[in-house]
Amino acid sequence: MNAQDIEQKLLKGPYHQWLGLRVQHAGEGEITLQVPFRDEFIVNPDGKYIHGGILATLVDLAADWALFS
Repeated sequence: MNAQDIEQKLLKGPYHQWLGLRVQHAGEGEITLQVPFRDEFIVNPDGKYIHGGILATLVDLAADWALFS
């Protein structure tokens, strides 16, 4: 399955659409995901920390699809 096919499947989910998720690359046992930065991701305006849920989503999706490939 190529990057475009995976992205099409992922973007069926409204959360993934909201994130702006893109699949940059997919190969055997590997995948590269991209999410454009948005101010809504920040939990601490002083420290500019990104919410852990955003990062956890990327880790979870990357692990799942890398294994699937």
